[in-house]
Amino acid sequence: MSAYEDFVCRYLGAPRDGFWCWQDEDKVIAWRDGKLIAFKEEVAHVLQHFAGQGLPRLGAILLLIAATRKDWAMDSREADMLFAVLKQADKTSPNSGVLGQGKGDSLADRQVLLRRVLTGLHQIRALDSSLRTTLAAKAAIVSIALERSYPEVLPRYSAAVADAVRPGLWALLSSSSGSTDGDDTYGMTGSAMLLQDLDHLAAGLHKISPEAIRLRMETGLENLPVPVKEEDVSTISPSPRESARALIEELSQSPEHAAMAKIAKQLIALASIPRPLTEFQEREQGGYSDITNRGTPERLLLSELAQDGFVLAVRVAMNEAMYLHREIPPSMPSLRRQLLVDAGIRSWGVQRVFAASVAMAFAAGTPKGAAFDAWRGHGSNLQQVDFCSREGLVDHLSNLHVDPHLAEAMPEFARLVAESQNPVEAIVLMPADAYEQGPVRDALRQLKAERVYIATVDRNGEFRLSEHAPRGKKLVRCAKLSLTELITNSHELKTPSQLEQLPAIFHLDRFPLRLTASLDAKSSWSLPGWGALSVTGDGRLLRWTDRAKGAEQLSDQLPKGKLWWADPQCVQGVTRFVYGSNKDLMLYQLDIPSYELQSVGIQSPADLGVTFHNGVFFCLRRDGVTVVNPKTGEATRRLPISANVTWMGGRYYRGRGGDSWFALSHDGQVARLEPLPFGKLVDDSVTYVWDAVDFSEPLTLTNRGMLLCADVDRQKIPRQPLAMQNCSVIDLSHDGAIITVRGEKGGVSQQYSCRLDRSKPVWELRRSNFDERIDDVARPTSIRNRFEAVGVAGDGNLALRSRKNVFSLRRQLGMPVFATEPLGTSLRAAREFRPMKTQHPFRFQLSVATWPSGDRAILDSRGLLHLQPAVSNIPEVTLLLVEGELTGWCSDGRLFGKGYFLPEGEPPIRRAVPLRKIHEETITRFLESICAFD
Repeated sequence: MSAYEDFVCRYLGAPRDGFWCWQDEDKVIAWRDGKLIAFKEEVAHVLQHFAGQGLPRLGAILLLIAATRKDWAMDSREADMLFAVLKQADKTSPNSGVLGQGKGDSLADRQVLLRRVLTGLHQIRALDSSLRTTLAAKAAIVSIALERSYPEVLPRYSAAVADAVRPGLWALLSSSSGSTDGDDTYGMTGSAMLLQDLDHLAAGLHKISPEAIRLRMETGLENLPVPVKEEDVSTISPSPRESARALIEELSQSPEHAAMAKIAKQLIALASIPRPLTEFQEREQGGYSDITNRGTPERLLLSELAQDGFVLAVRVAMNEAMYLHREIPPSMPSLRRQLLVDAGIRSWGVQRVFAASVAMAFAAGTPKGAAFDAWRGHGSNLQQVDFCSREGLVDHLSNLHVDPHLAEAMPEFARLVAESQNPVEAIVLMPADAYEQGPVRDALRQLKAERVYIATVDRNGEFRLSEHAPRGKKLVRCAKLSLTELITNSHELKTPSQLEQLPAIFHLDRFPLRLTASLDAKSSWSLPGWGALSVTGDGRLLRWTDRAKGAEQLSDQLPKGKLWWADPQCVQGVTRFVYGSNKDLMLYQLDIPSYELQSVGIQSPADLGVTFHNGVFFCLRRDGVTVVNPKTGEATRRLPISANVTWMGGRYYRGRGGDSWFALSHDGQVARLEPLPFGKLVDDSVTYVWDAVDFSEPLTLTNRGMLLCADVDRQKIPRQPLAMQNCSVIDLSHDGAIITVRGEKGGVSQQYSCRLDRSKPVWELRRSNFDERIDDVARPTSIRNRFEAVGVAGDGNLALRSRKNVFSLRRQLGMPVFATEPLGTSLRAAREFRPMKTQHPFRFQLSVATWPSGDRAILDSRGLLHLQPAVSNIPEVTLLLVEGELTGWCSDGRLFGKGYFLPEGEPPIRRAVPLRKIHEETITRFLESICAFD
C-alpha cells in the first residue's frame, strides 16, 4: 500500500471502538447502532469545501452533520452512545489525555465537555430548515465551527484526501490495515479521538447563529468588515455627493420611499452635466492624445527630424509637418452647484415627488470637490432645502406653496449666484408647464452664471435638461420614466422578515385565539352591526363582537401613533380609519369579512386633527388645511387659515370673540371656510358645533345647554334643554352620536350624556364618558404577562415566577389549570426571560428563556406563553396566561380551554381526558426535555 493510500485510510477509516462506521459499502456513515449520520455525498461536499486549506477532524464534521438531521436528539441515543465511548478512555495512554494541561482528565470533566458540545449541537437542530438541510448550509456550519481549529490534514495533502471520497473507497478501506476492522486510526482509541473531536467543537460551536450562517452562505465571510473607530479617523464631513448617494441607498430600503429612490438612481446618470475641457495648457502633464500639423518644434515627430533641413523647412512652412498633441486634462471643478426648485402649485402631486427624485440625483451627481446648495422659492424669498438628508427631504415634501411659478423668486436666486466667489453651475428645476410661462422666461434672463441649466419634469414622467444661454437653449438630456411605482407604491404594513425563530402561531394567516386588552376611549369606536374596533398601545387592531368572547386580532403591525379619524359607517363590512403619528399618517381600509387591511400613506402632516367631508380628507395644521385625495393619499390643495379663527373640533372653527363660526367645505373642486349663520337663529351663545351620523346638518350646543339642529332631525335630539350655565363638550364619540357635556347648575358642576337617536333622546346624568355601545360588545378580562423566570416546580409542573408570586400549570380535580403556588415555592431548571434578539416587526414585547437542550419558552406581552421544543416530534403549544382552566392552541391545530378565548363556533376541548392528553403530549414532554440536560 502506498503512503498516499495509507494516509487516506487513516483519515477516512473509522476507529474500531468509535461512535461511527461506514455502511452499505461506503454509501453512508452511521452510528454504531445503525442510525444515519451522513451520506457520502454530504461528506464529500464538505471536504471539498476545505480542500486547499486543511481538513478538520472527520469525527467533528460528522457530529455537526448529524445535528442537522431532522431526527437528531429525538431520544437520548446519541448522547448515550457518545458517553459510552468516553467511558472507555484509557487514562494511562499519552494520546488520550486531550483534556490535560490543567483541564483535568476525569470522567466528570469529560461529561462536562460532552454536555457543553451537545448543547451547541441541539442549537443547530433548532435552526430553520433552510439554514441546516442544504449542502451549502452544512458546509457553512462546519466552516464556522471548525475553521479556526488546527487541521488534521495539512493543506498540501487536503485536496488529495478530499478527492478520495469517491467510488472505490470501500475497497481501499477494506484492504487497509486501518479499516474499520483493523488497528485504531493514528494509533489512538475511539474514546481519545472523540475527546479531540469534542475539544475542537467546543471551541467553535458558540459562533454558530442564523446570522452567521446566512453571512457565510452569501459572502463567505465570518464577519462583516467593521468601521474604523472614530478616534482613529479625522472628523471629515461627507461631501454632498456622498451624502446624497447614501440617502438614496437608505430610502431604497424604506417601503414608503423605495419608489422615489429607484427613480433617483435611474436619474443619476441622466442628470449628469457635461464638464467642459480646460484651455490648452503648455505644462507637461498627462500623455499624448493625437497627432496634429501645428505645434512647437520640440513636439515634432522623430520621423520629421530624419528629413534634411530644406525639406523639413518646407514641410513646416506648408503646415505639413506632424507634431505630437498633448492630452488636455479635464477641468478640476472648484465650482458651486446651485439648484432652485419650484415648490408652487404646479408642482403638486406626482410631479412633486418626481422633482424631489431629480433634485436628489443632481445632488448625487455633484462633481467631486464641488459644493452643492438647493433652494425652493416662496414668493420673492428663498428657503434652503437639504436633499442630502432624510429630514430635509421630508421637510421639503411637506411644504406646499401656492405660488404659480418661480418668477418672483428668480431675482433673489440670481443675486446669490452673482455673489458667489467661485464659478457657479446654476440649475432651475420646475414643471414643464411652468417653464412655458412668459414671466418665468423673462426672469431667467436675469440669471448670469458660468453655466445655466433648465430641468423640467411633467406628470407623464418626461425629464428634460437644457443648457440656457443668451443665444438660445440646447437640449442636453431627455428621458421618459415610468412613474407608476410612485403612484401605486403605497406604504404597506410591515411584513415579518425574520420568522425563523418565532413560534409556530406567528406563521398563521389568522390568529386562532381571541385575546383581551384594555380599552381606551380615544382609540376605540363602535360600528353598528359589526361590533366595535380598538387599537392597542402595542400596535394591534382588535374587533369586539360579544361580551362573552374576547377580541379578534385583525392586525398586529400598526405603527406607533394615535387614532385621528374613524369612519362611522361600515358598508358590507368595509370601513376606514386614519392612524399614525402627526408626520406619518396612514389611511387604512378594513374589509372585515375577508380580514384584509390595506393602507395608503397620507402625503401631508396634521398638527390639529383629520376630518372628512364631501369625499375628501382635511389635514388640519395651525397655519392651514391640506386637502387629501382618499384614494391615493396625495395632497391636492392647500387652504391658508387666518390667525383670527381657532379650530374647535371636526371641521369647525370659531372666530375671535366667539360670535362667529366657520365650517370647512369642499365642492368637488376647491376647499372653502364658510361662515355659519348662527347669529340669526340662536339667542344664546354657541359653545360647540359638530357633525353626527344620520344628521343632515351640523349640531349646535349653546351656553345654556340647548341642542339645535335642522327641523327634519329635531326628533332625534332631547326635547328638554339641560338648563345649565357654561356648558362645554368634554367628550364626543367618533360618529358624533354620543355627546358628554359638563356645566354648572346651582353652583355645582355636573356631567350629562346623551345618545342622539330616535330610541332615547334624553339627557342622562353620567359619571363615565365611555361609549356605552362599546360596553355592549366588549368585556376585557385580566391576564398575566409580567414574569421574570420559568422553570419546574417541586411537583414537576411548569411554573412561572413573577416578583411576588409563582404560577404553575397543575391539575385540580383532574383538569389542568393555571393557578398560584404557595409563597416560597422554588423552581428547578429555572431560566430567566431575556429580551428576544431576533428582529421582528411587532411592537409587543417578546422575551425568551432557553435551556441547554435547545428548548425555548417565549413570553409574549399579550399574555401568552409559547413553548418551543427543540425536537420536531413534540408539538408547539401557545398558552394563555389567565387563571383557571388551561387555555391555548397546539401547532397541530387543536384548541382547548375557556370559550372566552376561542373563535366563534369553535367547540372547545373541555373534558378532562382530552385536556390531560394534550397536556401530556405537549407540556409534559417539554418538561422532560428541559430536565434531561439540566
